[in-house]
Amino acid sequence: MNFRLLLVLCASLLPILSAKADLSPSAYASMRASAPDCFVVQILGTGTSPGWLFKSDKTSVKARVIGVVRSTAGIVPGDEIRIRYRNERHPAGWVGPAPIPVPTKNTQYMVYLKSGKGKRVFEPAAGATSFMTGTGAP
Repeated sequence: MNFRLLLVLCASLLPILSAKADLSPSAYASMRASAPDCFVVQILGTGTSPGWLFKSDKTSVKARVIGVVRSTAGIVPGDEIRIRYRNERHPAGWVGPAPIPVPTKNTQYMVYLKSGKGKRVFEPAAGATSFMTGTGAP
């Protein structure tokens, strides 16, 4: 095979191999609007550990509720909650929803959640936009 032809072929495949897609902004907005629980929280601490066979990362977030927008779980300001979730590790070029970020300690977020396993334990309900800062950015 001609070296130039091989080079052109490899260059033409590069955009395909590095492709990355996410959900649309309207999909995330819909998930936030339908989240059963929405709070303003102060992050007290976070922890991340490898999941089963190192194919995912498990994250646990401890937060204090500052304000309640809506709550199906009876949460009130001053309550401490746990938010637990898992981000799957994907190979380069994988196409799908963005991972849920790990929030920063001592920062306030608007969080969109659903009840998890246990009392005052929640899971993200709006994917990568489950933790929103005051600027509206995840």
